[in-house]
Amino acid sequence: MTMLNLWRHENIPTLHSWESLAKDFDGVFKEMDKVIVPFKKGFERLWSAPADIHETEKSYLISLDLPGLKKEEINVEVTGNHVSIYGERKVEQDISNKKSHRLECWKGQFRRTFALPDGVETQKVDANYENGVLQLNIPKLESSAPKKVAIK
Repeated sequence: MTMLNLWRHENIPTLHSWESLAKDFDGVFKEMDKVIVPFKKGFERLWSAPADIHETEKSYLISLDLPGLKKEEINVEVTGNHVSIYGERKVEQDISNKKSHRLECWKGQFRRTFALPDGVETQKVDANYENGVLQLNIPKLESSAPKKVAIK
């Protein structure tokens, strides 16, 4: 009995054929950029700064990563039971004469708004900006802090 050869070597993709396929995909993306990039010029998108929120016995702490900004470019507002952090990261250098391979750093306006729980002292919110991190300290009302009740 003779075994049939089910594999035809000429049908197995080679490294060369994969490289060729990758180049074809790169070409497609480059053509898409030619259409999309001019449309996006002048269009600013809203980005969202990453935030961490913690609670201690006496306050709520909000930290936002805002690298590359000056504190004068950041605004913090407390309105009712909401705190808003907003500003803008501007494009400082002209990249129109450069070929960009990857753009991951967000530019443009940003805004984060957080609802505050009842029992906070909105008039005593404290903000500190250091090393690209904005930290808000939102104190709790003294009456809202848990009190230990002694059992008699």
